[in-house]
Amino acid sequence: MRKQLKIMGMLLGALAFACGGGEDEDTDQEQTSGGEDPWSDVDLGGDHRNIDVDEMEESHPEQVADTEPEATGPARITVVNRANNEDIGGNVSVLNLDGEVVESGTSGSTFTLEPGTYRLAGEVTSDDDVLGKPSKQMEDTVTISPGQEETLPVSFAVANIKLRIERNGRVVRTWQAELTRQGSEAPINLTSRDDFQHIQAGRYDGTVRFGSHRVEVNDVILQGGSRGEIPIRVQ
Repeated sequence: MRKQLKIMGMLLGALAFACGGGEDEDTDQEQTSGGEDPWSDVDLGGDHRNIDVDEMEESHPEQVADTEPEATGPARITVVNRANNEDIGGNVSVLNLDGEVVESGTSGSTFTLEPGTYRLAGEVTSDDDVLGKPSKQMEDTVTISPGQEETLPVSFAVANIKLRIERNGRVVRTWQAELTRQGSEAPINLTSRDDFQHIQAGRYDGTVRFGSHRVEVNDVILQGGSRGEIPIRVQ
């Protein structure tokens, strides 16, 4: 009888152990199943989910890409005289805002300049470049940045023309003209033998001589960038 009771007790203990183990296993499955993140309670130092890398690059490029260091030190600036987008000879200068010459040289020279604001000036020294050899100081200032390397022009507005003198509807074959640009005191001389020449743009007054005639002319307009024959009609 005692033996039967002992066996029955063992069976009941095994049954209780089996029931208890199954409950724990179901509980573990409930804790780990489903869509929950098992690491959701772990503090990683911020919310790192749903990071948009493209947006981060646009809003904080310095955090995702290397940036070039800012340039420092003097600049190297080349100054050139230019007429109708063509480089020409002569002399050039760099002036401070007080009008003092900081650097000077021939057209195409490269100057080492400290960062700051300057004005550029140019002077044509040959009639082969621009008839009358004009000079010019740029009205606009230029701001030079640290480490800048650039070519800056002193631009002359010129016309590439030759004159055609007409009298009573007929072309005068031989003539001489002396014209002075309004606002200037330096005249230029032209003849019927001349080919096309670069002449500073502007309005000109002067005289035309042919045979025994001497005729005054006024408001002869030469437009910058123009090319062709300019008719002057005299009586």
